[in-house]
Amino acid sequence: MMTGIVLALAGLSLWSLARTVHRHPEQIRLGDTTFVVGTDQHYGPIVDRNGPLLFQDLVGTHRDVYVQHLGPRRWATFSSVAPGSDRSCQLRWQVARKLFTDPCVAGRTFAADGTGLFHYLTTVDKKGRVVVDLNKAVPAAKTP
Repeated sequence: MMTGIVLALAGLSLWSLARTVHRHPEQIRLGDTTFVVGTDQHYGPIVDRNGPLLFQDLVGTHRDVYVQHLGPRRWATFSSVAPGSDRSCQLRWQVARKLFTDPCVAGRTFAADGTGLFHYLTTVDKKGRVVVDLNKAVPAAKTP
């Protein structure tokens, strides 16, 4: 009987965790969620020329992000999906217009700096490396 109770509690705990991960993936902190994109000096010109870098499902929680160069030693990392949209509606970078368009909502656009999207802390360390911390959300207006 005791084994049955333990198994029931374990099952309930797993169900609760799975439900939380599905509903609020940004709140789950499993594993290393800080990653180095590369150096500012190397990637800055590439992003300026070709557009932001897209990283998909970095930590197994369907958190797809764009990493955008905003100027010397200034970067932003933000969700590649508009608030309230499904992951299948990933924003598309328009090189000529220098903005993002939403493929699922006609006429919906977002500025190159990701204003209006969910942002993560992005810094350039002492070695000149672009570092993203997916555990630290930041308001778009305060992106370093």
